[in-house]
Amino acid sequence: MPPKPLSLVLENDGCLLAKLLSEVAGVDLLSVNYSPEGHLAWLLVRREHKKSVLKALRRLKNRVVVLDCDEASTLVRVTFNHGLCRRRYRCLLLAPSKDVFVLHSTLRAGRQVIVAMALGRQAVREAEDRGYRVVVESSEHPPISGLSDSQALLLSQAFEEGVYDFPRKTTLRRLAEMRGVKPSSLSEALRKAERKVVARVAWIYRMLKKSGALSASPR
Repeated sequence: MPPKPLSLVLENDGCLLAKLLSEVAGVDLLSVNYSPEGHLAWLLVRREHKKSVLKALRRLKNRVVVLDCDEASTLVRVTFNHGLCRRRYRCLLLAPSKDVFVLHSTLRAGRQVIVAMALGRQAVREAEDRGYRVVVESSEHPPISGLSDSQALLLSQAFEEGVYDFPRKTTLRRLAEMRGVKPSSLSEALRKAERKVVARVAWIYRMLKKSGALSASPR
């Protein structure tokens, strides 16, 4: 019998990046990967918090590179030459094991919080052996949110044309004219694509809420 997939929320108290940023606001962790230079963390920093965040990051004397900037945010790459965790075997903003698939990783209250899928109990035990703490374990699986190529193209075009701007730079009727379809057909297609994206975000939010990583009421 194949192992039963499980949904998890894992915590890592040894993450240096989480500890470093626990006293600053306005940072979203995009991804972390490994290179011969060390661990590379990609952060999106809100404009109003840029100075305090960069100051905190440079405190550890790691390499900080500001890659891009717009009116709202700054993209920052940080190289951690000596790893991200106090104990080397716990350097795991990478996957906690080969049978654990990370769906979402964030930093909360000085710790790393991961929402993941695990391939059976053995994978959960491996994550625990590597220093992760399981705070939520559930048989509730995330919704399938794979967008078709046409749905991804539609969302991308709608975004680029300003449908999601405030105020809107273009209307659904105008976008429908550009695509040569009826406004009602475009609206239906857009809502179906949006629902796939929102369903995954809502599921991740529920998992984080169960773990206590989020406040009880959204602000």
